[in-house]
Amino acid sequence: METVLWASELEIGVKSIDEQHRRLVGMLNTLGKAIGENHGKDAIMGIVEEMKHYAVYHFKTEEEAMEAKDYQKRSQHKQEHDAFIEQVLDAAEALESGGNITPEQVWAFLYKWLVEHILESDKAMGTHLVAQGMQ
Repeated sequence: METVLWASELEIGVKSIDEQHRRLVGMLNTLGKAIGENHGKDAIMGIVEEMKHYAVYHFKTEEEAMEAKDYQKRSQHKQEHDAFIEQVLDAAEALESGGNITPEQVWAFLYKWLVEHILESDKAMGTHLVAQGMQ
């Protein structure tokens, strides 16, 4: 699996959220390495579960910031978060039960969603939060 390099274009300008995004990217890289090195299903599932739990924590941080700074698109943004968690739960369940999903497909989904979400939804949110004085 490829390594996702942190780049300045992934920063939204809010330090705590950027740090959490860095951690999520690091977890994604850990997952990719485990898959590439053919670690067992239990190890891969452990990383996916850790990412899911951390994502819930991270989403709460974002949602509290959006609420505090009256971000007008917070409902839509939260819906994206909720849909992501549901999709990760479905993927994890399929992976655990030997369903029709591979670890590589889970990694690809996580990569695509995380990067697109940061570059689109989170960037827009960050612009608002920074304009409202959040650093």
